[in-house]
Amino acid sequence: MKKFKYKFNTVTYVLMGLCLALAVVALILNTYYLCKNGISSAANVVYPILQYALTYFVALAVLLLLISLLISSYYSVTNEYFTTCFGIIKSKYKVQDIDYIVLDKSNPKKKDRLAVYFNNETYIVVVVKPEWFDAFTDALMEANPSIRYDIESGEPKPPEDSGPSKKD
Repeated sequence: MKKFKYKFNTVTYVLMGLCLALAVVALILNTYYLCKNGISSAANVVYPILQYALTYFVALAVLLLLISLLISSYYSVTNEYFTTCFGIIKSKYKVQDIDYIVLDKSNPKKKDRLAVYFNNETYIVVVVKPEWFDAFTDALMEANPSIRYDIESGEPKPPEDSGPSKKD
């Protein structure tokens, strides 16, 4: 099995860091208020219990989700399956269902984009380091040699019939 780590951009890392920090702050503040005020200070005991429990649940869920995204986001290729794992979300596709791979270099202002197209006309954009594009496509083509590989460069293609033309 060959694994290729998911490549997050800088903005995504910053947003994840901010969300992780907010979740930790929520846990700390919730614990502080629980220790300081307790639940018996309210007229109705049910409201503080729900408030503290919900705050703990949401903060812990955010922490677990973001940590799983950072640790377990990758693509893997075996002889049978192409797997995408985005944190706790995992999808498996049969390598035999892959029709072709396209490396899109047509937009010079944006980074190159690698897409995997399936027989049922769906596709996945693969987000890995550009240095890994060749190794990734090689792994897929090794598992299924019938996969086509195309590069779109944005340059005009020559006409189909490029032979000499006859003028009347």
